[in-house]
Amino acid sequence: MTISAIPLNQVSEADLQRLIDNRVPESITLEFKRESYGPNDEAKREWLKDISALANTAGGDLVIGIEEEDGVASKLVGIRSTTADHEIRRLEAILQDGLEPRLIGTQVRPVELSTGGFALVARVLRSWNAPHRVVFKGVNRFYGRNAGSAFELGVEQLRNAFLGVAETERQLTDFRLERLMRLKSGVAKTPLGPGHLVLHLMPLQSSATTISVKDAGDPTFGFDPLASLSGLSRHVNFDGALLVGRQRGDGNEHTCYTQIFRSGRIEAVLGKMLFPYDEILFRDDEQERYQLDYAGRVPELLEVIPRYVRGLGRLCVGPPYVVMVSLLGIKDSLMANPNRSFRGGLQRLDRDDLIFEPVVIETTEFESGWQKVMAPVLDAWWNAYGWDRCVDLFDENGEWSGYPSGWPVPS
Repeated sequence: MTISAIPLNQVSEADLQRLIDNRVPESITLEFKRESYGPNDEAKREWLKDISALANTAGGDLVIGIEEEDGVASKLVGIRSTTADHEIRRLEAILQDGLEPRLIGTQVRPVELSTGGFALVARVLRSWNAPHRVVFKGVNRFYGRNAGSAFELGVEQLRNAFLGVAETERQLTDFRLERLMRLKSGVAKTPLGPGHLVLHLMPLQSSATTISVKDAGDPTFGFDPLASLSGLSRHVNFDGALLVGRQRGDGNEHTCYTQIFRSGRIEAVLGKMLFPYDEILFRDDEQERYQLDYAGRVPELLEVIPRYVRGLGRLCVGPPYVVMVSLLGIKDSLMANPNRSFRGGLQRLDRDDLIFEPVVIETTEFESGWQKVMAPVLDAWWNAYGWDRCVDLFDENGEWSGYPSGWPVPS
């Protein structure tokens, strides 16, 4: 019995007490500490060692406020010497500068106790960019974890850790390219209409994760397709849950869908990104020209990402997540905004597809201006049409400036 299957914000005193009642031992993914880590350098190094050991191995939970005897949970004692908020901020600050590379996705949450005080649960994800090295006050070491304690990694263990990172990146890239090839070949359920916007949102944790297909198809989990306004249908298929919808004015044509895979990976596709431009721009060229509906689609893309991430959080698929955006079948298109002015003058796209570099989202909590994380994708999108950056959405300092007037923003 562990608490790993319980969403971190739902862990209760009763859950911690069950660890004691059931005499749950420490393991490769579970550690107990009677007291919090002190303010001296040795205690800070111990905190960094324990957290990095979990991240470099299999992830897990570190519970502060539970006494152990011979590695077995024995008593819930809690912390009373400070406030929960202060202690969490202090511990998180130590992590910011004490590990290299920086650790992503670790969360620390308090559990209030009926006897007074609180316990802390630090949930550490198995890192996708391991191994992490403790680089605090003269220490320069890598740690891993076995059944009951942390230990310093040897040369062969470090080699395996570095290879694991490369393997994770390869698996995500292969998955993306395979799915894009299926879309272009028509093997997958491809939306109708010229031009496709493809969003892949994937957890950076083990692909062995299995979500609830029933929940993934539930409308309250927020996985509805991009720009779906009518005719939404939900299906269970071999891959997981498939949600198919239509855009306004599409009749019976399905032009958008979301596939939620059993591993927690998401593929969202929106068709009809292009439509004919009805003015003569090239009098010496009779070829029909299309303009890219970016002003109508970029808000859809940016607004759906937090919704999908929160849905994954509810399915207990935690951060970090990698976001991959692609545009397919858009060669020779022009990029015109609602005011009929063109980004990059009259520069037409010189290739069929735009496959943007991945970005990483580290949390399920989105603060104002979070869109900045997507700036590299949008800058590259605008670059492809001859603009030096995404001037519509970010200021000269790269800060989010909001949607321009006239852009259709989803409610």
